Amino acid sequence: MPKRHLAIEINTGAVRFVKLDGSFVVSTHEFLFLDKQDYRYNAQLSEFLEEIKLREIDFDECSIAWSAKQSTLVPANVYNESEAASVFKLCFGDHYEKNEIDYNRIADPQVVNVYWIPFWVKTFFVIKFPRVVMQHEATHLIRGIFKGSTFKPRAIVVFHEDFFTFLLVKENNLHFYSNFDFTTAEDAIYYISFTLQQKEWFDSPIEVVLNNGVGSKLDLEELEKNLMKVLAKNSAITIDETLLAKYQELCV
Repeated sequence: MPKRHLAIEINTGAVRFVKLDGSFVVSTHEFLFLDKQDYRYNAQLSEFLEEIKLREIDFDECSIAWSAKQSTLVPANVYNESEAASVFKLCFGDHYEKNEIDYNRIADPQVVNVYWIPFWVKTFFVIKFPRVVMQHEATHLIRGIFKGSTFKPRAIVVFHEDFFTFLLVKENNLHFYSNFDFTTAEDAIYYISFTLQQKEWFDSPIEVVLNNGVGSKLDLEELEKNLMKVLAKNSAITIDETLLAKYQELCV
């Protein structure tokens, strides 16, 4: 019997609640935060949950995908000789509270995702949804990708308000992961094409999956038309607006 799953996508700008029955999306509720001060998030979330009448008891499983560009992947054997706080400091500096640094181990491939997640996210959802599985968005993406075929060249691009996440897989390996700041669709096309060129994939057909993360209003159909102009012949682009929610359902 399919399980009832609540997939939550959240960042500092917006939150999205997706109800799933197995892999079937039942409904989606999205809210843009009006006040982005840390102490105001809890009240806004509580009011929105009351409005859409969501309760943990109504679901068999619940998961969170937190999105922030402060995320880095470290080989598992390297991470075992260190700790999350020191790895994060090396990559992003020491401007973050230690209790806001977290990590997820990813078995396939053997990497650890070290990232920043504000304390208000943890405190609110652990109280409201005690059984919740809370991970970084990229952790869900990588786990979800590697549950399917990863032999042929494939790119996953998830857009947010001012940055996008870009992953490349090929021959059952993760070849690239990064987050890029961007302002326009042209910026995104430049970074994607430049990365493919640097990886020497520019002349090879590739499958690209585009997704708007929570809060993003980018016109993906227009982006698809322009991106196809710079990709190799026989490449394919798919727009999947429920990609992350379905990956969350797979990874719990």
